[in-house]
Amino acid sequence: MSGTVKKPDERKDELLDIAEKLFMEKGYENTYVKDIYTKANGSFGMFCHHFKSKDEVLEEVRNTIRFFKDLFDKLQVPAFTDEAFGAVEELFSIIRTKREAGEYA
Repeated sequence: MSGTVKKPDERKDELLDIAEKLFMEKGYENTYVKDIYTKANGSFGMFCHHFKSKDEVLEEVRNTIRFFKDLFDKLQVPAFTDEAFGAVEELFSIIRTKREAGEYA
């Protein structure tokens, strides 16, 4: 099976997205490294290029979730504050970047 050639950051983000979905669907214990790289049409070596273990993937997924939770928490402050404006701008920037990369239609 030959994987698709992608930029390293794109491939790592793809693996994280897949892992997050699988962790939610199957649970962490029932998700195997092979599940993650197979769904990405990749290989074990490709997975190991980006992560040392499934635990490392879980930690990065948790960090991403914390990042977005923090952003949304900032949105709970009264409107038009610098903090709320900065959070909204950062969120739109992320969405714009993902849309330009073709991740959102």
